[in-house]
Amino acid sequence: MVAIGLKRYARFADGTQLLRVRATMNAIRARNRDRRADIEFAANILAQSPDVDDTEDMPNGEMRDIVRPMRLPWRSKQLVETLHTADASSTRARQKPVRECIATASLKADFRLPSSIRRWMVSSAWAQENEDAVALVSDNAGPFVVAGAEEQCDFAVAKGTLEWGSPISADADLELISPVSPTTLIQGRTDYFGDADPNSQSGAGDDEEGEGGGSGSGSGMRGSDDDDDGEAEE
Repeated sequence: MVAIGLKRYARFADGTQLLRVRATMNAIRARNRDRRADIEFAANILAQSPDVDDTEDMPNGEMRDIVRPMRLPWRSKQLVETLHTADASSTRARQKPVRECIATASLKADFRLPSSIRRWMVSSAWAQENEDAVALVSDNAGPFVVAGAEEQCDFAVAKGTLEWGSPISADADLELISPVSPTTLIQGRTDYFGDADPNSQSGAGDDEEGEGGGSGSGSGMRGSDDDDDGEAEE
């Protein structure tokens, strides 16, 4: 699975992808209404771990500020692995050291996942236990992993339209989202993929409403605008 460059490429459900450079922006705009690949939805800000500020002792006796990502109980193993891979490959400057997570984020009693979340991103166990919370979640759109096929799309993350993600234990989740090394730093949860606007769906460009999950997300989240030339490279 290739998670690197979640916002560097425009990836589509038919298995094609276009590098976001100025030469391809017209081609990307022309496909604005085509369904995007499932992996693009991993860049949704709701999928990113909230950070908790903390401190730690240094060898010289001084204290320094650190951050700890929190577990999100609804996330699937596939989603956490995708985010971990993207974070590990990031060259973005960080401000504080990241340490292992030690807590799970609390969800409100009326918490609902919007239609900008796709099934593969959600733990099957959590979905089964929280049917109301996943009522708006969208079906997967592809590309799909094909059993027995010698060649697979390198950014396929699900086997079928209705497949939920795999559940993960607390220990596995902690291991997956812990930093790659003690020197890994983090800039902040809203800067994880660059888009700090909670009203935009970072990375996914679907204009269609209620993709398999209803007519709206209930959160006002929409797809990102492929007309933004600021995303394109020279």
